[in-house]
Amino acid sequence: SSGDRSVYYSPAEVNFLFSGPYRSRQLLIYKMVGGIGAAFLTAIFMSLGLRQHAAMSIAAFLGLFLGLELLYLFSLAVGLCIATLGALAFNRGRRLVLFVVVALAASALWSIGTEVASIPPLAILQRAISSPTLTLVVMPFRPFVMAFTSERFWPDLLGWSALSLLIDGALAGLVLVLNAEFLEASASASERIYSKMKKLRTGAGWAYPISVRYDLPMFPWGGGIGPNFWRQLTTLSRTPTQLLGLGLLFLSPVLVAVLISRESSQPMGVAGPTLTFCASILLLAPGMVRNDFRSDVTRMEDLKTLPIRASRMVVGQISTPLLILTLASWFTLGCLAVVIRSEYGMIATLAILVLPLNLILLLIENLYFLWFPFRPIPSNSIDIQAIGRQILLLIAKVLSLSVAATFAGAAGAFVYLVLGRNWTATVATVWVVGMGCGIGLIPPVASAFENFDVSDTPPE
Repeated sequence: SSGDRSVYYSPAEVNFLFSGPYRSRQLLIYKMVGGIGAAFLTAIFMSLGLRQHAAMSIAAFLGLFLGLELLYLFSLAVGLCIATLGALAFNRGRRLVLFVVVALAASALWSIGTEVASIPPLAILQRAISSPTLTLVVMPFRPFVMAFTSERFWPDLLGWSALSLLIDGALAGLVLVLNAEFLEASASASERIYSKMKKLRTGAGWAYPISVRYDLPMFPWGGGIGPNFWRQLTTLSRTPTQLLGLGLLFLSPVLVAVLISRESSQPMGVAGPTLTFCASILLLAPGMVRNDFRSDVTRMEDLKTLPIRASRMVVGQISTPLLILTLASWFTLGCLAVVIRSEYGMIATLAILVLPLNLILLLIENLYFLWFPFRPIPSNSIDIQAIGRQILLLIAKVLSLSVAATFAGAAGAFVYLVLGRNWTATVATVWVVGMGCGIGLIPPVASAFENFDVSDTPPE
């Protein structure tokens, strides 16, 4: 928890609901019902992707839905406890919680002792989970997992679901008990959260700017590309926490490769899941680096008045995320090549195709953003309409990427068959066609920028 009250109300809700004939508990129930609705929709989509890990579809849905409710209600309870105990107790509580977590981890690993260095990581994890300390800690969370993995409707699914519902109900009761006359405190906390939202909407996100003693030299004009590139890159360089988070994301496949390599002696057994995980990150990362039109939603009026061609504005805007994502991807793939020590051809192919892939994804992100602009919502706010919009945009992005991938794949397959399975020519063809698809997306994005109506900018 960030320390702010978990119950966030938008300025419109504060003005409309807080002055209405509603009790504070009714307003809290109103937010809880919204959280239940959002968890219901999220569980439906998550169960479609995780169905393979459950014996029954209904079990997958109920386990995920009740588990998401546990997370949401627990967040509300923590936020209300923080507001009740005060900031001083919260700061001390942070240290206490950290101490307890470290003590529990040490207690769970104590029984393993000196064998830690000689046994595989998964064996360490299994022995730690079976320790009495960790068994006691995770006991309240077991019913949700058991409901998800139930193989029989009765008594497994109904029994574990009822127990999970009882835990969620207890948390909901705790939230209502902690709720007092909190309207004034909630209004001030919502104002603080709203100010953080404004920072998020400017592209800083959860990154905190720092004072620096260096300046990037101004890039060449390049028809207007250079100044935009320089501005976005300078902004990103002064938010190191954002770069740190991105670095940790791209290092996670390396950690996975290290863990799997200690368990499997087969190179393909390590390379297969690791590179699949890496490819998934490459698909999701463009949505995290927003140093382009998405971070300039409040500056669109200024950008449109600049004497720069729209196509060059597009190139300048996407240059920073394209550079950062490509360098991060190459670094990750280089580390994987060192760790896996095999499948160099597959890794090299992925490294070659990273540039067109990132280019296409970034242009698709910006194209749909300019067509359907939106502002991010705070992490502790529930907006079912925003969730539905994000799901629809995600489907549209996947379909658009599939079209580009189909063209590139078809051209590569044609060259592969015609030239007698020449892999080098195939990869080169896919790269050229992929770059062509990316460059071909620049005019539509430029047209969307030119037609962007600043009066339709989403309200803050």
